[in-house]
Amino acid sequence: MKQTQETKVHQILIQSKGGATLDEIIEKAGLASRQSAISIISRLQKKLGGEINKKCDNLDGKTVKSYSIDTSQKPTNGVHTDIIYTPSTLAKEIEHPLTGNEKKIMSLLEDGSRLTVYNLAEETGIFRQNVLRSINSLRSKGAHIEMDETGEFAKKVYYIPSLTLDNMVEKVWADLPKTSLDNPYEIEVSDHEHPKIMAINTPYIGAISTDNPFRHPVKNALRHAEADKTDAIILTGNSIFIDLMRYSSLKPYRSSVSGIKTDSKFVQYPDAVVESGRSPEGQLQNNKPVYVTFKERLDHVVEMAKYIFNDEKGNPLYNGPIYLRFGNKEEALSVQQTNEIVRINKDLEQEYIKEQLNSLANYRKNINNLINQRVKQFTSKHNINHKHTSKRGLENIMLDNLNGNEKNHWIDIIADRDRKDEEIKEWVTYRSRVIMSNTNDEFINLCSKTMQAYIIKELSGAIPNSKFLSVGNAHVRLGEHTIKVVYDRKTESIQDNLIGRLRMETQTDIKNGKKQPDLIIAGGLNPTYTRLMISYDAADRHKSVTLTQLPTCLDRNILEEIARNKVKDKEELTKMASQEDYSTGVVVFEWVCGMPKRKILTNDYLTNDSLFSKPKRLKNVVDGSNRFYLELESDNHRGSRFTAHFTTKEEVLYFDQVAHMFLKELGAPIVKYSNLGDETQAHNYPTEQETNRRWKNDFELDEKIARIITESRSREESEMRLKKLIKKQFINSGILLQKDQVKSYIKSLDIDYFTQILKRAEQAGLYTSSRVGVIDHVRGNHDEHTSHGEYSDVEIIASELGLRIELYDPSLVGKARKMVKAPMDGQLGLIEGLIGIVNKDSVNMKDYDALRYKESYLYAIKGKHKQGTAKNTDSMRPTQKMYDHQGSTQAYQIGRFGINLSGDDHFGGEKLARNTWHIKSGCQMYKSPYGEQWGFTLPNLIMNVIGLPKDGPAEGPLEIIDIRYEDLKKYAKTGQLPNKHKLFSNSVI
Repeated sequence: MKQTQETKVHQILIQSKGGATLDEIIEKAGLASRQSAISIISRLQKKLGGEINKKCDNLDGKTVKSYSIDTSQKPTNGVHTDIIYTPSTLAKEIEHPLTGNEKKIMSLLEDGSRLTVYNLAEETGIFRQNVLRSINSLRSKGAHIEMDETGEFAKKVYYIPSLTLDNMVEKVWADLPKTSLDNPYEIEVSDHEHPKIMAINTPYIGAISTDNPFRHPVKNALRHAEADKTDAIILTGNSIFIDLMRYSSLKPYRSSVSGIKTDSKFVQYPDAVVESGRSPEGQLQNNKPVYVTFKERLDHVVEMAKYIFNDEKGNPLYNGPIYLRFGNKEEALSVQQTNEIVRINKDLEQEYIKEQLNSLANYRKNINNLINQRVKQFTSKHNINHKHTSKRGLENIMLDNLNGNEKNHWIDIIADRDRKDEEIKEWVTYRSRVIMSNTNDEFINLCSKTMQAYIIKELSGAIPNSKFLSVGNAHVRLGEHTIKVVYDRKTESIQDNLIGRLRMETQTDIKNGKKQPDLIIAGGLNPTYTRLMISYDAADRHKSVTLTQLPTCLDRNILEEIARNKVKDKEELTKMASQEDYSTGVVVFEWVCGMPKRKILTNDYLTNDSLFSKPKRLKNVVDGSNRFYLELESDNHRGSRFTAHFTTKEEVLYFDQVAHMFLKELGAPIVKYSNLGDETQAHNYPTEQETNRRWKNDFELDEKIARIITESRSREESEMRLKKLIKKQFINSGILLQKDQVKSYIKSLDIDYFTQILKRAEQAGLYTSSRVGVIDHVRGNHDEHTSHGEYSDVEIIASELGLRIELYDPSLVGKARKMVKAPMDGQLGLIEGLIGIVNKDSVNMKDYDALRYKESYLYAIKGKHKQGTAKNTDSMRPTQKMYDHQGSTQAYQIGRFGINLSGDDHFGGEKLARNTWHIKSGCQMYKSPYGEQWGFTLPNLIMNVIGLPKDGPAEGPLEIIDIRYEDLKKYAKTGQLPNKHKLFSNSVI
């Protein structure tokens, strides 16, 4: 870095042991006047606490003042040898060279001195009006010049805060939380029973977007968060969009997705260029090229951020905290600018070397001229024939023939020339070192930190209520729940494989004993939203961690339109928009009394200007009655020796029994139920060869019975404990015959619970197509492999359940058996058709009429037990691929948002594709030897409830609630219930 005039004077005073006069200081420091030198010495005197010594000598009848510094004491206020810059100044100084006047003003202000315009004009010799003009120009170039009117006589004084570059970088980085799972950043919540956080991934501020403020997905996400009283927002992935490549043949492709509209006020051309008639404003008006630096591009992005995060009056759209972190674009920009600083400093150093060599060459030339002149005079005087004598030989002859002072003077001249020759060689050697760009790592690290600090400072300043969390991974606590925010470190890939890698990495971490958060959210350039879950047994209890690959928050319609109008996809956004599974949106993560739920704000919702331009409509989305709920479960495996169950205070119950008891007692407003297969274990493989380790043989059973009788304090306690023992022994023994499994399953169903579902469906006006039931059961592969098409367990279950409901509630006679279904397509269990909330007159309309029904929204629903899986990576990707590659062969699917349901793999998950929400239910099975044999991870014991906006996905968020094993175990033990209205919000009934 260059030295300031103050640091030059400081060094001169240190180096001059006997003191330096004002004239010497002016000459060596290159100052303009004696007054300037006195002013600088005065400022140093204040900084150094009176360490500058002044001595007056009488020379030739004149009093001469000399100045020196006592180096035995260290400076008290830190005079720095580096230029005092803020990161902002440094970043812009690189790309905007200062004029001569600006350099003079900076040299006076950069040390923190507070000077008036009059002071600046006096010390620099610049007219006052030009001083003000230069100050404004410096500010536009990034100089952090502040003005204060509280000085003497209330005059305006100008100064630059006296923080060095090191200090400023330290300050920015010290403000970043040092987070870990043991020390997460605490986010305040308004309701500890119901914390909420919104994740906006890759908003790409600077990419192409709509001019309609009520169709902008990020602005509308902020409006939703404010209306829904979300506790906080976190930005993940890439916050900014800047094309970092200067130019190539692909530039036209990349510029087509840029949303930056060049504003001349952010483009600062040098004065000479502007005065020549090539101002940025004029070039833009005449459709001529304007050359924009990366820093100026960032200025445009920062201005766009202010537009996006504020309303038309400049007020924040969302008043809660917004947390930021680095993505690939932010890091790439800091790396690019770091390399630029290193390159420019190398170029400046080469220029300095060039100046030194030129100066030495000129000095040597003068010495050679002097030597040649003296040699010529000597040879002429002594009549020496120098034609056959070398120059060095003549110099030696002269040396031999000179005496006294003349000889000593000649020796000094020759030695001076030889010293300059040696200096030239040393500078040439140093130049080769600089050309190789062997810059020290400390400087590069400082530059990198500076650029990152600058980006942090600029984005934080543009986004209201924002705080920067981290450059790498971040850990936060929301209420009682820990969240880890990650970015794809391996690649900036547009392939939908991040969630798969994250699943494998997390499984490995769990195996290695690493502590896990409740939720991991992964940002980046992800083409879809995907959610998976990993279950594991900790020392104290069964736990699970949710993994989420976030969708980007971009306007899908605009990007798809751009992609359609290109022959080839040559840049990342149109490549992503062309993928078959592309979807965009925002996810809100909530917990209600510890139970996780998510709201997915789809692209259709976030670009619905007719909704977001009307605050009352948005309020109705948040607070109104506009969502209907569907319960999903799968893989009960009744009869298996490894079926999940719970011990309550009084008895032992299957997983689904406790789940339905929980939902019934809570009064959950469920209007549809789907079981997605494998209700019974059947005889899929020889399970009789597998023994549950919890099963007791006759000797162990006798011992257990005897111990219960001995330990029980009363007959009632003994009977209850024996009853529980018998039930557990029965479950762990399994049920061998499938017909007995079916009977067990039917008899365990809570008829009242399912009756209430049918009655709520009637009340809400739920329409279902002929191949969709209000309650439906899908045939699973276990039954297929057992009965070989001779019969179907689910047809028996559905028929029995419908009949029992009619016997239980006479008002449903003749209706329940039509509403409870097990749709079959040959041997295949298959749900397919339309569902939705309609007026009461349309509930029983025919399938043909439903296809043309326009009075309310109908969803396309499909349910099939097996739809692809991947046991250790992304288990939802094969499901989505299988669905998409089948094509829209059915009329009910065309042009509608689809709900695609499946089970089978015992892991569950969800994925949002272009126009379909794929949901896979978990299972109700413990780990078995079969899974261990094949190396599967622990199954996820979970069922789900999903909420659909009755007027379609453009009119509200999609919602999914996880009902996990650990949640039901807590309920079975304590009987505690969450708040119904917080868990099931905005129900139509």
